[in-house]
Amino acid sequence: WEERVMDTNPQKNLGTVLKEMRRKQELTLDSLSAKCGVSKSMLSQIEQGKTNPTLTMVWKISQGLDRSIQDILEGRVELDHTSLTQKDDPLNPPHFLDTVIHTPANSYYRLEADKPGIHFSVLTPIEMESDLEVYRITLEPGTSLPSSPHLAGTQEFATILEGRVAVRTPETFTQCASGDFVAYSADVDHELINIGPVPAVIHLVVRFRSKTQGRKRTSTKKK
Repeated sequence: WEERVMDTNPQKNLGTVLKEMRRKQELTLDSLSAKCGVSKSMLSQIEQGKTNPTLTMVWKISQGLDRSIQDILEGRVELDHTSLTQKDDPLNPPHFLDTVIHTPANSYYRLEADKPGIHFSVLTPIEMESDLEVYRITLEPGTSLPSSPHLAGTQEFATILEGRVAVRTPETFTQCASGDFVAYSADVDHELINIGPVPAVIHLVVRFRSKTQGRKRTSTKKK
């Protein structure tokens, strides 16, 4: 799933863009964190280029800055009023329900990756805590989605809804068919690869978790 949000040195460029946008709006890290739901420490690491943010993190930050995600990914720091995100009432966002969240199928935030043949639907509500992210990803035949390491302890859980997909990490190359489930560490380089002749559809859950919580690594190699 797409991590190379800028063409060159993505972490540094993205962090610089976000810092300039935040400062132009005279927002502190604390105030932006309160608006977008991404922790202050995470925002600081992203701005300093110390961590590789996920797509949903960038999306949440764009909501907090009242800017389009395209503005951020393309480095448009100067405000363009035609690119503001649309909200019913930015000063009074809807109350977040603690019990049930229902998102109609036509309401997901959809994004294209930085290369053809990769499509995302962000299933995670912006109000959800930033330690869990959910995506629906479509990989066209012949495409792959390499990702840089996320924060230490991050794990990904993928269910293959359609097609055939391989998951590559430094230690494993696991081939999965439709209906298969695979879990792997995402704090290392990792890649999703469509190895079939038809589009592959993946339901992906990303969980951020500190290694101090006692995570034990296990791996299963399949040829």
